[in-house]
This record gives sequence, structure tokens and C-alpha cells, in this order.
Amino acid sequence: MDLYKTAKESGFLTNKSVLFKSIDGIYIKKFRTIEDKMLPLGKNITLISGKNGTMKSSLLGLIAHPFSSPNEAKDLYGEDLKTKMSDVFRLSLEKDTQRYLYYLNASGVLNNNGKDEIIHFSEPIRIYPRPKEGRHRITVSTKNEEGYGNFHLNTSYVNLKRLFPIIDTQAIESTKIQLNDSRQNFIYDAYYRILQKETFKKALPVTDSSGKFTFGPAHDQIYNYNTISSGEDNLGNIINKLLAFMENKFSDNYLNGIFCIDEIEAGFHPIAQVKLFNYLLSWSKRYNVQIVATTHSLYLIQHALSLQENDCNNEIRINMISTANVRNNNYNIISNPNYNTAYKELTFKSIEELEETYKIKVLCEDEVAAQYIRKAIGRTSITKKLDFIYGITGDSNNPGTSASSLCALVKHGTKLLSDTLVVFDADINIEKYIQYDVPCFNLPIMYKLPIEKAIIKFIYDLPGDDPIFKKLDKEKDSFISDFSDYGIKYLDDLNRIKSAKVKIYKDWHNNNKSVFQRIMQHYISSHNELINSFKTSFIKQLNTLLKNKTLPTFKV
Repeated sequence: MDLYKTAKESGFLTNKSVLFKSIDGIYIKKFRTIEDKMLPLGKNITLISGKNGTMKSSLLGLIAHPFSSPNEAKDLYGEDLKTKMSDVFRLSLEKDTQRYLYYLNASGVLNNNGKDEIIHFSEPIRIYPRPKEGRHRITVSTKNEEGYGNFHLNTSYVNLKRLFPIIDTQAIESTKIQLNDSRQNFIYDAYYRILQKETFKKALPVTDSSGKFTFGPAHDQIYNYNTISSGEDNLGNIINKLLAFMENKFSDNYLNGIFCIDEIEAGFHPIAQVKLFNYLLSWSKRYNVQIVATTHSLYLIQHALSLQENDCNNEIRINMISTANVRNNNYNIISNPNYNTAYKELTFKSIEELEETYKIKVLCEDEVAAQYIRKAIGRTSITKKLDFIYGITGDSNNPGTSASSLCALVKHGTKLLSDTLVVFDADINIEKYIQYDVPCFNLPIMYKLPIEKAIIKFIYDLPGDDPIFKKLDKEKDSFISDFSDYGIKYLDDLNRIKSAKVKIYKDWHNNNKSVFQRIMQHYISSHNELINSFKTSFIKQLNTLLKNKTLPTFKV
């Protein structure tokens, strides 16, 4: 628990005079069932997650309440940049009978003799019932005197009211709000970058009295505001608040506000969730507004945790409100949990349970290709997640899968390949199959040869004193003699190798499998650049499939 002196005790003249560097978090001494818990905030963006009923939204209210706007700021629709506790939750005189206390932990800038000094302080905030007045009082500081009270900072809280279907409201296009070129460009850029929507090049303000504040497409588009998706609607509400913070910015050096979003992922598919998070992180850095959001999205949590790996400045914080091993609903707050912990909190299941049952299918042409891929990847932790399939024809005499069969499956069976990676032999042109949204690769082999041809060509090209011959206790000329017995010749002519029937090369392989395996490993070790390029692309696509199942990913 990090508690410091209050703002005035730390040297600030009044609470209103504090210029904030950051809001560092809140310490809850007592609020409803939560006691003695610290909720830290990231410098730019904080995610708060947990099961339903763990007071995530209430925490947003505690964070955003003790402030008033320093410049009477409003958004485009005339709503104040000020957050009342009653906007977030209602206190009950029947149930909330105790006195509650929490502390706002913050960093302010104090000018001492012409030099700015960062001061950390903790300001108490009291919540107590006033039955005679029929309400609760919420008081910043311990004294009801001049110089105490609310701090000056713009804040905004957007909640689930924004998600009412627009068709169920009285929303109409607003003719009173003017969107100049700057606003139009910002709105379009946000819609395009997050949802890839071109229809908002000339956005139209849409609002009603029940809390719908969004934008609709221009009149020349194929649909209007009545048929926008919940994601488009939700994004419009968020953009409105972003514009409000930007247009009411009062400093380049200090904190300009706190923006709280309840259930940030609502209405957005997983990729849009990630794009929204990235967009808000960048926006927060540019305009110096801290963002705090609640979420149930494991996909989003996984993404935020991955960004944290390179986060040296506490830009991102994840807080998990944990119900595990608590008494009387005094929930624990786990700051920056690992993904396994977050997964278990939201699903009651161990990530290992899902990992054991879920595997990525890898379609390839035959067993030799599967062996080659395993050796090329070279990491058991990855290969044990793969289920290699190469006998889809059911022909016991020819247990492999022809390239034509794989091509047909990719082209016509896309829906069957949702958790699948397809690896063709090196001589197949896969460019025309990329359009079918199935991850396709070529085996990383020189000269685009079948594996058997490539390995035999590799042996022929090796110098006679290569260490592999000593390890195998067989000289190079002995190999060449064996090749001639199978009718394999002209190994100095690449074109003749390509035109030769592959069967004679496969026959040699089938009778020399142990030797072939050892030389295959030597081949892979001798072509690092080619292999590493394949491995990087393969693992990236594998990680995409794992992310879709909210499973841990592998480092590339």
C-alpha cells in the first residue's frame, strides 16, 4: 500500500490548483465488500477484468468521480466532461449504510523556485449516507473547507446505454452540430483504421435524449444510421468523447483527462478489439489522456499482455478482480496477471485443459513432408501442438495425399479448414490459393524440388570430406554408387533432376530411411536462412489460430 500526504499537505495551494502528471490508482480502505485493496493504473491504458458482479463498473466510478472540468468542457452533443458517481451506479440508503473511504493516488507537478517537481500524493475520498437528505454525500478530502474538494480534470464515463439498438431509440440526425473538416477527417480515420469502413468519409451526427451519441454514414452511402451495426454505433460514441478531450485539451505537458469505458469490447469482433486498443493506446500517448476500461474479452487481454512484454514505462496495466480464495466477497485485485491466471478467472478452467485437447491440423502430402516440417520447426513445444494429416484419400497402397487433392480441398473446403495449416511440396505454386483464406506454405527446399530429390541432390553436391560422411561411416562415392543402382543419374544437371520420375528417388528413400533422416537434419542445418524464413511465417500463422482460441502463443 503506497499512501502519501494529501495534496495540500504535499505543498499544493488547493486541490483545484493541482496539475496532474498521472493518476496512479486508487487504494480502497472500505467500499461495500472490498477492503484494503490497491488498484494501480497504467500510464496510458488500463484494463479491468473479472467475472460479472465483481464491481468492475463501480471501480470506474470511484476512479472518475473526484474531478470537475477545469474549462467547463462539453462534447459535441453538449454533455459535460464530468463523471458523477450516480452515472455509474446507485448508492442505496438501505444497503450502503456504512461509511466508505478510498484514496486517490496521483502524481502532480509542483513548481518550486521555477523548477517543476513531481509530487506523489494520496487524497482521501469519503462516501457516507445522509438519511435526512435522502442521499449519500461524496466528499473529496477530509475537510469541508475552501481549498479542498474536487480536483480539476476533464473526465468521461461511457456505459452500456450506448449499446441500445439504435432502432429502439428516437435517434435522428442532428442538424445543430457542425462537423468541420478536422472533425470529419478524425471520424473517418478512426472508422477506417478500426473497422475498415469507407462509409464515414462524411459522417453525420446522430443523437436522441436517451443517451445515443454517435455518427451515421453520409447520405450518398448504401445505408444510413438506422442500419449501422452495434460496433459502428459504439465506436461513434467513443469517437465523440475522444474529440471532446482533444478540443478541450488544456496542456501539452500535463494530464488532460481520464476516459472510462465500460465493456470496451462490446460490439467489436476480435480483430476490431485489437485495432481499437492499439488506436486508443496511440491516441492516449498523443493527447495525454488516461484510459481505463472494463472487459471480459480474453482475446483482448491476451493482446494487452503481449504488448506488455516490451512495455518499460508502465503504459499498459491489466487488473484482474479475482474471486479465488476470498472471504465475504472481499475480492483480490491481481495486477498484471499472467494469461493462465486470467483465463482461469474468467472460465473456471485451467488453460492446460484446453491446450491438451486442442491441436492445429497440418495438411501435407506425405509422411516425409511431416518429418521435414517437424525437423524444420525444431521445437517440441510447438510440434506437439500439431496434428499432421497426410492420408486423407484413404488409399492404403498410397498413404500420401496428392498435391491436386490438397489444392481442391483448399479451394472448395475452406470451412473445413478453420484450424488448419496447409503445407505443399516446394514445386507447387501456392499464390493462387492464398485468396481462399487458408494459411498455405511451401516446404522450404532449394530449387523447388520434391524432398527425396532435394536430399539426393544435396548429397551429391557435398564435398567428399563433409563431416556427415564420417558420421554415417560411408563415403560419398558409395552413395553415388547406390544411386546408380536405382537409376538415379545426371545429378549435376538440375533440369534433368526436375524432369526425372520421382519414383526412383522415393524407392531409394524407402530402403534407406534411417540414413535419409540423418541427412535431412544436416540439410536443414545447412540452409538456415531458408528454414528460418519458413519457420517465422509458420509460427506467426500458428499463433493467429491459437489467439482465436485465446490460447498462449509462441515466440517467433
